[in-house]
Amino acid sequence: MRTVAFIVGILTCISLFALIIGYVPITPVQWSKFSESVSSGELWGAIFIAAAFWSSIFGIITIFLFRISSGVLMIVSSLLLVLGTVIAGKYLEFNPFYLYLIAILLLITGFLTIISNMNKRQAQTYIIAYSFLFLPLLLMGIFTFYPLIKGVVLSFAEYNMLTGRTKWIGLENYREIFQDKYFFISLRNTFKYLIVVPPIQFFSIVLAVLVNQKLPGIKLFRTLFYIPVITGAVIVSLTWRWIYAEDGLLNYILMNLHVIKEPVLWLTDRGVALWAAMFVTFWRGLGYYMVIYLAGLQNIPNELYEAAALDGATGKKKFFYITLPLLRPSILLCSVLSTMAAFRVFEEIFLLTRGAADTSTLAYEIYDRAFVRYNFGESAAIAIVLSMMIAVFTVINFKFFGAGREKT
Repeated sequence: MRTVAFIVGILTCISLFALIIGYVPITPVQWSKFSESVSSGELWGAIFIAAAFWSSIFGIITIFLFRISSGVLMIVSSLLLVLGTVIAGKYLEFNPFYLYLIAILLLITGFLTIISNMNKRQAQTYIIAYSFLFLPLLLMGIFTFYPLIKGVVLSFAEYNMLTGRTKWIGLENYREIFQDKYFFISLRNTFKYLIVVPPIQFFSIVLAVLVNQKLPGIKLFRTLFYIPVITGAVIVSLTWRWIYAEDGLLNYILMNLHVIKEPVLWLTDRGVALWAAMFVTFWRGLGYYMVIYLAGLQNIPNELYEAAALDGATGKKKFFYITLPLLRPSILLCSVLSTMAAFRVFEEIFLLTRGAADTSTLAYEIYDRAFVRYNFGESAAIAIVLSMMIAVFTVINFKFFGAGREKT
């Protein structure tokens, strides 16, 4: 198998060399001439592709010496080639399909090299495992990792939709968004949306405790609370637009109860529009998190509550000393999910206000810049900023709610 990997690797390296020889410099002399007349985008793409070529050559040379390390080197070469192709595919004027094909061959060569240095049983285990993983990994590569890398690259470039050309402009997109007041309005509204997270967790836990009782017809109540989750966003938004309308149901009820004297413009008044959209998000998410907490509650052994009752514990003490500590994994999951949902809220804003009345969020701003203003570079830059914020708050959630889980 090692010989097969060596032959495939040699043929792959030859193909890669033949494909890039006219476009990518692979010697120091070529680099000195190439770097004088190219943009930074071309340069970085060429660096990754050249690095992939030389690392694959080194991997082939050492395939009979370092064995597993050589296989890892071939896999690294594949990743470098993909990254370089994504960055420089449009600059270097060749069909990127062939480079992606070569990257797959390098990946196969790496795995063959690694497997060839295992015993028969280990090799069979790895072959069977990766045979099952191949299709999911391929689909993830095409529909998840490739768009992710492409988005990162696009955030450093200017994309012309008419010509399909991409111009590398470095950090210019980031400078533009951090000088744009609408970006900061969206950022402020996104952080305001985090206010929804604690109440939705609290009421979801309370609701889960209530519907966890063994009462006649309780399954019907669980279903009713979950209906908003499975109802389409368009239907929900149209319903709430009617409720929030100037002559809608909410104003009618409040005026008849003499709470207000004149109709409130729920979706156009800057003082209340964002809060109205936040309430819809809260209402839709309540049943979803309730089900997660309900599953956590039903995993708590009844013997703990019975033992606590024998010791004279009240319902309040049972809740705070048994229920909440044992719900920590569910609280962590729901906190992470609800925080991510608050940062990525889009449907409610798009369908209720279209970003009017200062209700735009970062997710809506990403859509608006890309598909309304056709500024894909700035849109990608905002998406990167949003992703980093989500990552930071996810780590905070894990640090806060994950602490002490071993003890629990």
